[in-house]
Amino acid sequence: NSFEQLCINVAHEQLQFFFNRHTFSIELEAYVAEGVDATKVTFRDNEPLLKIFLEKPVGLLALLDEECMFPKATDTTMVEKFNQHFKDCPDYVILQKARGHPAFAIKHFAATVEYNGTHFLEKNRDNLAGDIIDLMQESGLSIVQDVFLGEILNTGQIRPRARQEGAPRVHRGKEVVTQVSKVNRRTPTLSAQFKNSLAVLIERMTACFPHFVRCIKPNAAQAANDFQEDMVRTQLSYTGVLESTRIRQEGYAWRPTFDVFVKRYKIIAFPYTKLNQVQENARTAKRIIEAAGLDNFMVGHTILFLKYYHHDQMEAALQQFYTRVQNIQSAVRAYFARAQLRRLQERARMNAAERAAAEARDAEERARLDAIKAAREAEADMRRQEEEARIAEQQRLEQEKEEAEARAAEQLRLVKEAEAVKAAHDAERLKAEAAAQEKQRAAEAALATKQKAEEEAERARKQREDALRLAEEALARAEATEVQMEKLACAAEEARREKEEADKALHQQRLERQKSRKKRTDDAARLAQEAQDRALTEAKAAEEARLAQERADQEARLAEEARLGQERLARQEAEKQLLDKLRHLEEEAAKAKALAAEQARAAADALAAKQRADEVALRAEQERLAEERRLAEEQEAEEAEFRSADFRSPTFNLRNRVETLIESKIPADVQCEEKSMKGWLLKIGLHRKNWKRRWFVLDIAHNVLHYFESEKSKKDKGHIPLDLILRCYAPSDHKEKNMFIVETFQRTYFIQATSPEAMRAWVAAINVVPLFTEYLTHTTS
Repeated sequence: NSFEQLCINVAHEQLQFFFNRHTFSIELEAYVAEGVDATKVTFRDNEPLLKIFLEKPVGLLALLDEECMFPKATDTTMVEKFNQHFKDCPDYVILQKARGHPAFAIKHFAATVEYNGTHFLEKNRDNLAGDIIDLMQESGLSIVQDVFLGEILNTGQIRPRARQEGAPRVHRGKEVVTQVSKVNRRTPTLSAQFKNSLAVLIERMTACFPHFVRCIKPNAAQAANDFQEDMVRTQLSYTGVLESTRIRQEGYAWRPTFDVFVKRYKIIAFPYTKLNQVQENARTAKRIIEAAGLDNFMVGHTILFLKYYHHDQMEAALQQFYTRVQNIQSAVRAYFARAQLRRLQERARMNAAERAAAEARDAEERARLDAIKAAREAEADMRRQEEEARIAEQQRLEQEKEEAEARAAEQLRLVKEAEAVKAAHDAERLKAEAAAQEKQRAAEAALATKQKAEEEAERARKQREDALRLAEEALARAEATEVQMEKLACAAEEARREKEEADKALHQQRLERQKSRKKRTDDAARLAQEAQDRALTEAKAAEEARLAQERADQEARLAEEARLGQERLARQEAEKQLLDKLRHLEEEAAKAKALAAEQARAAADALAAKQRADEVALRAEQERLAEERRLAEEQEAEEAEFRSADFRSPTFNLRNRVETLIESKIPADVQCEEKSMKGWLLKIGLHRKNWKRRWFVLDIAHNVLHYFESEKSKKDKGHIPLDLILRCYAPSDHKEKNMFIVETFQRTYFIQATSPEAMRAWVAAINVVPLFTEYLTHTTS
């Protein structure tokens, strides 16, 4: 396990961290969307281990780069520095026993790995000799020249040199040959390239919705039909599949919707005669779960959250019904098979006349059964329609009742609020009157008495008008109630008329059945006569057939009488149901009338308090106008601040804006103009030898911050686009004085000013663009 394996393991740790966070976030989103508590679900976080490798400036890879900068550094000193910095980290293991080479160990997500530190520094530097680079740059192959003269990116990729196409350059009649620099390029270390490449990979994966595919080897020999459980289990553990499974098991692995769950398992909690009436909602699903005896479940807005073992428990509860259905089906099939066998055996013993008579009886029996089936279906349809009408009527009445209760509660709330406002108003008025009586007792008392009398007269007049209006409304509601009663009476008359039509239909059907039976009897007699004519020698057999026909007719009459009796009982039951429905409608009408009277009384009480609430509404309107004025003033101030902070405006003055932000004058060592700010600042690096004094120029017009080697330099040492700055601030706990930090998307700059006043001025000036951009984005959203 050398440097290459360490990079591979760090990449695996980063991908495992991304996998855990992605899986856990999906679980949380599902729980939050359904309103389910997800505090019990946890996952193993390997972020502290990633910080050991990737954290700046004391991460393991950062320390490795730092050691590569020292010429006298060795692999042993590198491991000693690792041990010194990470001795308190629980995931870093210091090896106590000598290995004969520099070594250390890391507790990875999968297991503890021991690394051999030999050649770490040499592999991380990855430098080629200067002679080799010169040789490759002078190669006759253009592709080799492009590679070794190209730019090495931070991710380790090479951007080839762009070749100039076309005719060569000519000066004074001679071809000009461009000289190429053959200086050895300074390439980033392998660890830096690896970190940048890994960051780009994670950024691309975060921007999309990934799907994870885990490849598992069943055995190490690549042999067929050889499944080694320990090897597969180890791979599942190392790749995080077992951890993902554990997260899923801590949560709720089975998540059926209400309709799917109720359709499959409703027979567990409801009788089979009412299965078609069961509603597919959360309450029904919860009742089924309670009947099955499940625990540790959650009910969401649209789905159920059940444990993985709940599926087996529900299927076990459903298995008993499967067994009963199979037993019933077996018994019914056996019954019909035995009946068919007896019928075939009897037909085999009959002669032609007997078989003809038996076929006639079978045809008549089939016709009778078809008629009974049709009647039952019609009756079932009628019952279903009546049930649907009853349910619809019940739902309508319940909805009207709930609406009436809601209106009554709202009216009661308004009355209570009005009474409370009146009590407060009365208290204030009494206090004011007491103060007024102390100043002008006699005159004010007379004037108050007169005004009070006039107000009472006006109030009495308004109450009389309100009473008249309420009486008219009550009369209108009474008329509406009478109209509703008339509608109910019409409905009862319609039900009675439908009953008479049903009786007529039953009578017509009975006549048609009598005609059909007579026709079948005549056909049977004709067939019997024809059989008797054809077989005169079989008179005895014909006589027996006639007797059998008479017995069949007798049984048919008895069956018809039984059927008529059943129809009569069914008709009586239907009439009883209609009477019950009519009685229920009358009771509901009485309740509705009582409810209307109660609503009328509540409306009278509410209207009596209307006059008292008018004064409260007037005062609320005055407060609303005052609040609108205050909001307008705040908006005007905010717009003025926006105009003064808009650096894009032609009238924008950077000096005035900075002095406004710092509430003082800009110090003399900072040159600030309308669109720019200049001055000397100290650019701080990791080591003091890298600290450089630079001439900084803030250009608002071009939206960039330049820094030069001197005040007179024409080419800058570097620049920072202001729109890439995340924030600029002065840390409170830093040991260096007058220092401020500029954070961008790519890196962080540590800069030291000459004085506290200069530091505040620079921080305010640099933040002009980011703060205005953030304000503009917030205002737009």
